[in-house]
Amino acid sequence: MREPSFRNRVIGDVCFEDDLATLSQRMGSRIALRADEGGPSSVGTVERMGDGTVFHALEGSDLSVGDRVTCGERVVVHGGGRPAVDPTTGTAAPTTIGDDVVLGDGAVVFRSLLRNGSVVGPRSAVVGSDLSAGQVVPERTVHANDEVFGAVEW
Repeated sequence: MREPSFRNRVIGDVCFEDDLATLSQRMGSRIALRADEGGPSSVGTVERMGDGTVFHALEGSDLSVGDRVTCGERVVVHGGGRPAVDPTTGTAAPTTIGDDVVLGDGAVVFRSLLRNGSVVGPRSAVVGSDLSAGQVVPERTVHANDEVFGAVEW
């Protein structure tokens, strides 16, 4: 369905579990969900999506978001092939956000798998990693290649 008057940008093959009325209630403003380079992208039920959030399936990649995901403001999720290989296709596995995941304000996720119930603290980055169910990445932490890489300085 196309809705040019919707306040947020949804570009390309993005499939939502929620209807437009529900998305209007749960999404902030200035949000961009892009599958124009990659895709398709799927988004389960949205718990909350804060202002300025960007989900972007990079060229040739998929992005999958589970149910009841909460995003703070200015969250960035870049789909891209994870370091892991999908055994069914032989290609890089897609970036995947599980169910009941919380992404704090300013969190960044790239080429990663966040299993159910995981939490990425405000101003933290998760890159090239597989988080276990319920794993918490503390505020202002860089978690790269499955380990703490350092602190965020901004």
